[in-house]
Amino acid sequence: MKVTAVKRTLALFLLAAMLFVPACGKKAEENTETPALSELDLNEYMEVGDYKNLTIETTKRVVVTDDAVQQQVLLARSNFAASREKTTAAAISDQVNMDYVGTVDGVAFAGGTAQDFDVTLGSGQLIKGFEEGLVGHKAGDKVTLNLTFPTDYTPDLAGKNAVFTVTINHVYELTMPDYTDAFVKEHYGFGTTKAFEEEIRYNLQNRYDSAYRANLEDKLIAALMEVTTFKKLPQEEYDKRYTEYVGYYTQIAEQQYGQELRTYVGTTLNMSIKEFYDNIAMEISRYLQQRMLVTYIAQKENLTISDEEYAMGALKFAQSQGIDSVADLEMYYEPDEIRMNLLFEKVVDKLLETATVKEK
Repeated sequence: MKVTAVKRTLALFLLAAMLFVPACGKKAEENTETPALSELDLNEYMEVGDYKNLTIETTKRVVVTDDAVQQQVLLARSNFAASREKTTAAAISDQVNMDYVGTVDGVAFAGGTAQDFDVTLGSGQLIKGFEEGLVGHKAGDKVTLNLTFPTDYTPDLAGKNAVFTVTINHVYELTMPDYTDAFVKEHYGFGTTKAFEEEIRYNLQNRYDSAYRANLEDKLIAALMEVTTFKKLPQEEYDKRYTEYVGYYTQIAEQQYGQELRTYVGTTLNMSIKEFYDNIAMEISRYLQQRMLVTYIAQKENLTISDEEYAMGALKFAQSQGIDSVADLEMYYEPDEIRMNLLFEKVVDKLLETATVKEK
């Protein structure tokens, strides 16, 4: 479900943007060495087992279907549809405005809550069963949906059962515009519906392939951590990240909500302040463990990121985020963090050369 989706920005880092220090316009340094932890003797911090013969299970690669393309066509048409509010039950192709709260094991999860959310039923915007579960219900109805996240969803939710409590605010009957070459040319800049659908298929396949790769990476790192014994963490780096993380949320609480951190955590994040700090500690520990592993294997396998690779990889990432240049990207992410992410991709590719991958 693309529930106000919580999406990873850099593949390695579980804490996403909040852990990255603004770079203040600093340029990437001339450096082909593994970044950050390379100066430490990592053998003092962990003992890594046989990383060359990992076995992982992952979901099969998904190929775009014609139905998936047509769902996107429906969504594209609905963006320019005329609407009329109705009091009768919702049907496929109707638009529903709703509030919802999603929980897993009784606990609300990040990105699983929304208000005044619009969805066109049948468009495939949400996970399987969500849109179908609203068919037949009217404005004012409260609906409970017991659903399961796809196995290729984000790792923290993949394959998990969830309960969504939905309040339907409004139901609108949509009068769709005719789907013609003229329509796609006027509204989407494509000469023909065929060209439009080819672009949809291409973008969907890229999305599916990215999800497949992300799942593969997560499984690989999980398997790697299973053969690793961690002795301790680099305390200075841990303290730095902890302070940044707390400062990030404190700033959000004060500047965006006008609240103290404790109040913000309780009302917006739906957790106690102790749970909040415990989660910080757990996530930073996992982040640093994974980062140490990447650095360790890169050193063992003589993997580095050259300046040319950095420039090309950083530009590609910037463009994927809608950022115009590497210089602009470095205003949001430290160059060392970008370099580490590129190194992570190299390490994954190296591990996959000798790993056994079983698709299920």
